[in-house]
Amino acid sequence: MDQHKIYDKLSEQVYGHHEVKKMLINLVRRIHLRDLQRKSGMLLDEDDLIPLKNVLLIGASGTGKTYLVECLNKVCDFALFKYDATKLAPTSAKGTSVDDIISHVTKSVNKLASNSGLSQEEVWGHVVIFIDEVDKLSKPFDSSGNWNLQIQANLLTLIENKSKFPYPVSFIFAGAFSG
Repeated sequence: MDQHKIYDKLSEQVYGHHEVKKMLINLVRRIHLRDLQRKSGMLLDEDDLIPLKNVLLIGASGTGKTYLVECLNKVCDFALFKYDATKLAPTSAKGTSVDDIISHVTKSVNKLASNSGLSQEEVWGHVVIFIDEVDKLSKPFDSSGNWNLQIQANLLTLIENKSKFPYPVSFIFAGAFSG
């Protein structure tokens, strides 16, 4: 779908946020262009493909960050995996860990690939992991005892270490970051 059509569809559901819409559409466009590169028949190394980008959405609570990502997903239909940073923990024993995210996304992509008839590479090529409320991880630990610095380190490792997933994925982080 053309970028302008995506923008118009998003604008039917979300008023304003013009720059944010453009930024998110660019993220989806990069995913689509990588897909076209792979399907072109040329054997490309990962380094030759258009690089994926990650996005950080900052805005006050209630401004529509999550809604915008959900609307974009409806318009563009990519594999969106949503997580709430306030429910993340350094280990699985205390809540959802980064390793749990890796496991969940991997199992889901395998299932999507087998049910859709697409290759795993095709499905992985459309994965976006959305982590909301990421601003809540800015303090060393919260009142429930979650060690946010460890969670931050685990997330950073996930974003930087391409070997956690068999193919690169895009991340969208959102938070208020007020105060």
